[in-house]
Amino acid sequence: MLLEIARLYYMEERSQAQIAQRFDISRSLVSKLLKRARNEHLVTISLQKPRERHHRHASAIIDRFGMRDVLIEPNAETPGDTQDLAQRVGSRAARYLESVLKPDMSIGIEWGTSLYHMIDQVSPDASYSGISVVQLHGVIDAASLDIEGFTLVRTLGQRLKASVHVMQAPMMVQDVSLCERLTSEEKIARTIRAAQQVDVACIGIGTNSSGVNVLTRAGYLTGEESMSIREAGGTAMISGWFIDRFGDLIDIPANKRIIGLHPHLFRKIPLVIAVAYGREKGEAVHAALRGGYVDVLITDAAAAEIIIQLMEEEQRTETGHEKGLSRAQAVEIYQRMHAVRSAELQIERLFAEGTMHGTTHLCIGQEASSVVPGMALQAEDVLFGTHRGHGQALGKGLSMVSFFAEMLGKRSGCASGIGGSMHLYDRQQGVMGMNGIVAGALPIAAGAALAIRQAREQRIAAVFLGDGAVNEGAFHESLNLAAIWKLPILFICENNQYGFSKRPSEVMVHDEITPRVLSYGITPVSVDGNDAIAVYHAVTAAREAALSGVPQFLILSTYRIAGHSKSDKNTYRSEQEIARWKELCPLDRMAASLVTDYGCSGEELAEIRHQAERMTSDALHEALSAEDAAYVLSDELVYASAAEGVRS
Repeated sequence: MLLEIARLYYMEERSQAQIAQRFDISRSLVSKLLKRARNEHLVTISLQKPRERHHRHASAIIDRFGMRDVLIEPNAETPGDTQDLAQRVGSRAARYLESVLKPDMSIGIEWGTSLYHMIDQVSPDASYSGISVVQLHGVIDAASLDIEGFTLVRTLGQRLKASVHVMQAPMMVQDVSLCERLTSEEKIARTIRAAQQVDVACIGIGTNSSGVNVLTRAGYLTGEESMSIREAGGTAMISGWFIDRFGDLIDIPANKRIIGLHPHLFRKIPLVIAVAYGREKGEAVHAALRGGYVDVLITDAAAAEIIIQLMEEEQRTETGHEKGLSRAQAVEIYQRMHAVRSAELQIERLFAEGTMHGTTHLCIGQEASSVVPGMALQAEDVLFGTHRGHGQALGKGLSMVSFFAEMLGKRSGCASGIGGSMHLYDRQQGVMGMNGIVAGALPIAAGAALAIRQAREQRIAAVFLGDGAVNEGAFHESLNLAAIWKLPILFICENNQYGFSKRPSEVMVHDEITPRVLSYGITPVSVDGNDAIAVYHAVTAAREAALSGVPQFLILSTYRIAGHSKSDKNTYRSEQEIARWKELCPLDRMAASLVTDYGCSGEELAEIRHQAERMTSDALHEALSAEDAAYVLSDELVYASAAEGVRS
């Protein structure tokens, strides 16, 4: 008894009141027994690094969501810490499950790596009679059978000498009618009824933040289906069902084809224990907590940090301070985005007519992720762009006249008319050039950030990249150096779902960008790239962090409506897919925000659009009448003069 009380108090961090209730003894007796355990050397105490931050986070999460408990396992603090995080989280979960076991208890089990590590460390115990273990949903075609629900239920049953109820059906079927027929079959229906009666449910939490999930990897859903689920708001998974960031089940066909205990019934289970770890799970866990599906969370510090960040954002929204922009700023953002859209539509027309030559890559549909970052930066910051850089350069302040002049090959162009679409440049505005080489600007931006750090200047270097750039060596080299040298740099990844004609999932086995960035000690932040205000705030916050020498990485999820370039026939995408993304148009969303949050009328919006289109047409007219460029190379076009100094 002394050992058990000491373990609950010191290892499980149970309060003396909780222990007293568990053993039906007084709190004062618990205190005396703990002292006795120390006196008899059953417990030795040594001072270690305090875990106050973890305790604060746990308390905040408990208070916010009205939970019973939150246990946070620290991440490795030193490179020499070889103890596996999964095993440590699993051990914590196993000890918690053991602490609540009672005779005749029924335990529901899902599937997954987290639960595998929990069950693997449950101590074999036959002291509780009448235990039963129930599989909560059908079998999934997992890469490892050890983590499948069928196997986990049997393993836990053997360890606890319990009876088992398995779900003899697949987790997902192809159509709703087949799902209904199978769930009405007596053996399956009997297991579902048993699942509804469990005293404790142990679940994992899945993520669909990148449009890839366990059901995709197992072949139940296609990549396009998973992407459409994400577009519909499905960012997390509870027992196979997709929920949005608010924790609500989304209305999609996939949610009607799952065989198992419905998530709404989780709220009727006396105790639901969720085991999930890893920073990439933070958003999904937060959604599950908002939905009220979980009573006890066992996780790690990295996931807890993300949950706390999302809670703080949620708090700002509830108090009405989430916009944080003046009406004038919001109007300017909308006007500049619309001006860029108008300019690119003109460019599309001019290429079709043969007035413009060469090639071009349009950012139609990406105006929020392309234009807004430059507006959120300060004038002294420097910006490096990609081949799809019109919005990036114009957002940072490139003149519309010099932009059109450059596109038309005029002497008054920003690069003297000989650079064109992929070489927009204006040092006065901090536009340090677009780059036609995938990931080519990353090491250059890192060099600029190093120069800024050495000069002790209060500014940053920002650099754009696409999702395809994460496969280039320059990506890894640049992030590694940025992290090692603690550079004041902001990486802005516009994930527009395609690298030319291929989805990331078609060219990468593990197609999530987040783990790649995390491997260099940089914590990425994912943002809805079609939400202009969210992008503005994310860039502003990232800039502040980068100033202190902490490299920042933003993943802006968006979509290009136009093809890869003017030569792209767009044959690899369906019209339905493009139509879905058009409904998420960043201009339309910003217009709606101006009406809802800033009180703009329809007439005002029409006038803002008219002014943007007028500015674009005037700039184009002026550029068309300008003098053609002199196509003679000189040193001045390649080298900075000695008088300008190294800093330039």
